[in-house]
Amino acid sequence: MKAVAEVMIAEEEQQAAAAAQFEVEEGVEDRPTEMESMAEVTHAMEEWRILLEERRMELEERKWRAEMGLREREMELRARELDLKRAAAEREQSAKESMASRLKLWGGGLRNTISRMPTEPVKVVSWFIALEKLFDQLGVPVELRSVLLRPYLNDRAKALLARCDLEKKLVTTKQLKNFCCVKRDCLLVYIGRNSIL
Repeated sequence: MKAVAEVMIAEEEQQAAAAAQFEVEEGVEDRPTEMESMAEVTHAMEEWRILLEERRMELEERKWRAEMGLREREMELRARELDLKRAAAEREQSAKESMASRLKLWGGGLRNTISRMPTEPVKVVSWFIALEKLFDQLGVPVELRSVLLRPYLNDRAKALLARCDLEKKLVTTKQLKNFCCVKRDCLLVYIGRNSIL
């Protein structure tokens, strides 16, 4: 009996072991293996990494577009600044080239270099010669010379020049010199027009 009991116990144990092994084998088939679970985790991580990479690319693209927009605005501002500077430079240049500013510039420069026109007729000719040499040395524009010397004329020359019709145009220095130096009275004839006052 003991032997039969031992055999029965042994058979039951074998059956239990077989059943346990069968359950293990069935569970193995139902449960993923360690390799399969690692592959799934790796796949999920790869999908997550791809998603993060796409988001990073989108953010970089937005950042790049914002920078490009900023650069375009900066370029527009620089272009406007250059236009304003160019317009200001043109205004300044036209102001410098105007007759009034040129007269002011040359009048200030010549203020202490030109002496007053002498009243003696003999000295008037040498005064004009010295004045022409000074104008040539300094490079005074020809169209400004007669206007620049008017403040230095004596009273008699100014009075005669005021009565003279100068055809409403600028008189050259040579014409003014001829006007002031011909005849004994030094202010009678204006040679440029061949008329007697």
